[in-house]
Amino acid sequence: MSTPTRGTRVGGGGQASMFRRCAAACVLAVALSAAAVSATSDVHQMHGSGTTNPSKFFWKVMDILEERARTPITMTYRAVGSSTGQKEFIGADNTPAYDAYNHFGSGDIPFSAADHTLLKTTHSKDFIQVPFMIGAISFFHSVPADDLPA
Repeated sequence: MSTPTRGTRVGGGGQASMFRRCAAACVLAVALSAAAVSATSDVHQMHGSGTTNPSKFFWKVMDILEERARTPITMTYRAVGSSTGQKEFIGADNTPAYDAYNHFGSGDIPFSAADHTLLKTTHSKDFIQVPFMIGAISFFHSVPADDLPA
């Protein structure tokens, strides 16, 4: 078995490919939310909230999209945690009830089947979940100095 060398693609296509897929998902989200914006609005807006892990990624993608958009857009992402992002998107505690604070949410955990059913059937709000990123996790172990090789 050979060892991968620098520049060799291993696994899912690398960071650039993941960045393009995520940027495409953001562009699609902007396009879909733009359809809901009134015709009198000069600036399209898209707001999201959720987990802190991809926040820098979202902010970078949003900066790029705002700079390159043909029509003015404003995009925000608040890194408030997965549970808060889901609660704001579901909107059960919002006024009016089930009126989302944001256009999208990001979380470490998927929506429960009960929440999905509640939004889709009871409140006629359809949504999709798109898994797009795996965050970095590291493991470490403390080895006593006496056990280290000389």
